Amino acid sequence: MRYLGATRYLSLSMLAWGSITVGLAFVRNAQELLSVQFLLAYGFTHLDGTRGLNSWQWMFLLEGLPMIPLSIITCLFLSNIPDTVQWLNNSEKQLLTNLLRHDAGIANDENGRLSWRQAFYVFVDWRIYLYALIDIGILSVIKYINTYLPLLVEDMGNSKAEVHLMTAPPYVFAFVCCLL
Repeated sequence: MRYLGATRYLSLSMLAWGSITVGLAFVRNAQELLSVQFLLAYGFTHLDGTRGLNSWQWMFLLEGLPMIPLSIITCLFLSNIPDTVQWLNNSEKQLLTNLLRHDAGIANDENGRLSWRQAFYVFVDWRIYLYALIDIGILSVIKYINTYLPLLVEDMGNSKAEVHLMTAPPYVFAFVCCLL
């Protein structure tokens, strides 16, 4: 990110994500599709056969196509430095500039490069391992819910539509939490 800047890095990341997602719409068989491990949404099942595409192809197109123009808009309007942002007042710009200088001073040596000593510090910091352990615990639960909850609900004799409706609340709750 240091070489590209935040604007180009985020824009290129969004462009890559959008392009890859659109490309997933054109896989040829179930094995290729299963390799990316996804869940089909209930709403996309109604698009099956529309314009000659399957419902899963519509899902990838509708997820990926907005990312491509959004990456261009981000590149044009996102600023690399707080000094050029119009929606911040002068004190906020100064605060962000000071924080960025402080962070750069911690992470870099006097030449603006990351030293081997600083890179090694990442591997001996106990907080990084604690964060990794917490993340593994969270992702394990999420993976279990994503994989087995729909199967368990379906085994109780529910239709696919009912399964989608019954397994949606954790995702709705997570969405609301993200907004807060």
